[in-house]
Amino acid sequence: MYHLWTQRELPSYFGPSPMLLFGLFFMTALNSVVVFALFVLLLRTLWCLGANTTTIEGWEIERHETLLRRAKYLGGVLEGPNGAKVRITRQEYPWDIGIFSNIAQGMGSWNPLAWFWPFSFTPSIESGLEFEDNGLEAPGTTWPPPDPDRMFRMAPTERAYDPANAFTHSMDPDEFYKRQQADQTRRFVATDTLELRRRQPFHIRYDQKNVQKRRDEDYAYGTDYESGNEEHDEKEDQWATKPGEGEEGWRNSEGERLNDFGVDEDVEFYDEDEAYSKAAGFVPKLTTTVLSYLSPKPTDKILDIGCGDGPLTAQIAASLTEGHILGLDASSSFINTAQEKHTSSNCTFKLQDCRRIAQCAEAVDGSWDKVFSNAALHWILREPSTRDAVFKDIYAALKPGGTFVFEMGGKGNVEAVHSTILSVLVANGVPISTAREASPWFFPSDTWMTQQLQKSGFEVEKCYLEYRPTKCTAKSADGSGGLEGWVKLMGAEMLAAVEESKRQDIVKQVCDILETVVTREEDGSQWLNYVRLRAIARKI
Repeated sequence: MYHLWTQRELPSYFGPSPMLLFGLFFMTALNSVVVFALFVLLLRTLWCLGANTTTIEGWEIERHETLLRRAKYLGGVLEGPNGAKVRITRQEYPWDIGIFSNIAQGMGSWNPLAWFWPFSFTPSIESGLEFEDNGLEAPGTTWPPPDPDRMFRMAPTERAYDPANAFTHSMDPDEFYKRQQADQTRRFVATDTLELRRRQPFHIRYDQKNVQKRRDEDYAYGTDYESGNEEHDEKEDQWATKPGEGEEGWRNSEGERLNDFGVDEDVEFYDEDEAYSKAAGFVPKLTTTVLSYLSPKPTDKILDIGCGDGPLTAQIAASLTEGHILGLDASSSFINTAQEKHTSSNCTFKLQDCRRIAQCAEAVDGSWDKVFSNAALHWILREPSTRDAVFKDIYAALKPGGTFVFEMGGKGNVEAVHSTILSVLVANGVPISTAREASPWFFPSDTWMTQQLQKSGFEVEKCYLEYRPTKCTAKSADGSGGLEGWVKLMGAEMLAAVEESKRQDIVKQVCDILETVVTREEDGSQWLNYVRLRAIARKI
């Protein structure tokens, strides 16, 4: 363009044709837009690098600021599910450690020259697993901060539990039989009767409270609220969360959503925990026997290995009036949910790979009266190389005379599903050795477990297998729950042995084969052949 400008006084036949001029002008305009966009992107990248945040982390900071503003006008607390009051306190973003340190961490080197050298070493994978924090918050403080709008509603079984009513039932045999029948009926209530609903946006809930408050105050004067209700309903419809928008239909200060960037908001809020509750919601319910073996005393100090999202841990904590329970789990999603749902002072949760319990000094200090595990050890003991260490760590955790009580999958557990998944994988070209290695479970016999416990120094008081057919949860429209949901969730690691595009077809083949095996003719319900291994062992 500059060359043409300097030659503008020459005759036209020395210059380019009109078409070339138009093309040059178009490319110049397009190039200017692209350069400007890249410049803005560069500035944004430099800002994120200097602040040590990603776009989503920036959104979490904005979300926290929004909660603080709301709480400011409501006495410092917001209402969570089931009416729980959640105190909102300011938390600082933990990974902003200074501009230069942030850039050095992001670029993988403290040498500024290396930042511009294209052949510099790539940061190691390990460097992306653990990050330095600024120490502005107390150790153990989680990020993002608690958000009442993203907490889970307490399950009815938990809400109905009242320790004050324990051991107060009538000793009459007929009354006992009625309670037993009620328990058996309640145990297998279909989960589709428990409706899962998203909460309404904050401003609608707030307006509803104000309207109800005014109605209560003015009821004695006969104030007519019908027209006001119609207006409110129109407003509610206008601002109601649209399908696919996620919790609260939340947007950042620029009006953007996570969904605008291709992030599935439903997965962010509900995926792992909701999928587990739909496909395996019966797990914490079928615990009467193992809890009777645990027999927690009010002063007990209990370690729960593989606590999941904590419903059973919280139930045990309710009976520890002077004691304490610590739940360990390797899933950050489960631990975050447990910390949000269960806030009792004598019930704490910690993120920990339970194959390496010794890494948690608090867990292996020899101060625990009891170690407990439910439906977790068949995952934890999967790798033969770590089994001895797991039992050694559990032994080290207990006081002399302390008790190890657990229930897990035993030999033959879900063998029909297990063998069917293996067979379908092999039929679809997966080598048998690869399919077996992908299996996420270890279901030992009672003989093996007895020998392992004795080898680790325990005195085995009880160790046995029990065949317990278990009803699948009801299948949902989104494919969660039921046999299909179970296979997708529990068999996820086995399904990972094939390409993602083939997994849904694998699931369908497995379910088609198992249809007549697991379905009962009388009512069409689906049952899995669970085999439970229970044990009580004492530290000598």
